Amino acid sequence: ATVAIELDARALVTTDEARVSVGIAAGASEEQLCLAINRATYALENAIGVAFVQTTYIERYTGLAHDGRGEMPFTGEGFSKGGTKFLFLRKYPIVSVTSIVDESQTPVSIAGADYYIRKDVGILEHFSVWPTPYRYSGGVTLPGEWIVTHVAGHFAAVANVTWDVKDACLELVTDRLRRGSGDVTEIESGTLRVKFSGVG
Repeated sequence: ATVAIELDARALVTTDEARVSVGIAAGASEEQLCLAINRATYALENAIGVAFVQTTYIERYTGLAHDGRGEMPFTGEGFSKGGTKFLFLRKYPIVSVTSIVDESQTPVSIAGADYYIRKDVGILEHFSVWPTPYRYSGGVTLPGEWIVTHVAGHFAAVANVTWDVKDACLELVTDRLRRGSGDVTEIESGTLRVKFSGVG
């Protein structure tokens, strides 16, 4: 079955904005535009490392002292010595935290009063230390992960995205539709400057 390609909820521009900007893309199908916009949006988010349009994200963390934006393996030593004071969320700036729970037989929930949110840098700072999360599998309780559900993003909606961010996205969209590659190495628009390669 064919799956229709739709514009992602966090897309930085609309298809109408893309058609006006690209010009020659007037003959491009709606699906071609959606695909190009979605890929450009993901590329910019990955290159800059922040969320632009506010979206709900679900991230998982062990709560160990070595846990952060880089994936690290579980270690018995880490669990025996306790947790870290900080959780470094990958998607930020943080707008709000919906829940933090583990997957134990009776899920443990971390109360909002137990930690401080550093919104601009995506850090959850526990007033003590993050306790060890557990998961219940096959009748056995094992070390697990904290499941963090939160809303992150600079702009409330695509209509609120600033012109420099939109222009950077449109430059990627234009390059992809005209050349079919999207392999732009540097974009500069107003206060936004991004260098990257291999936008796939």
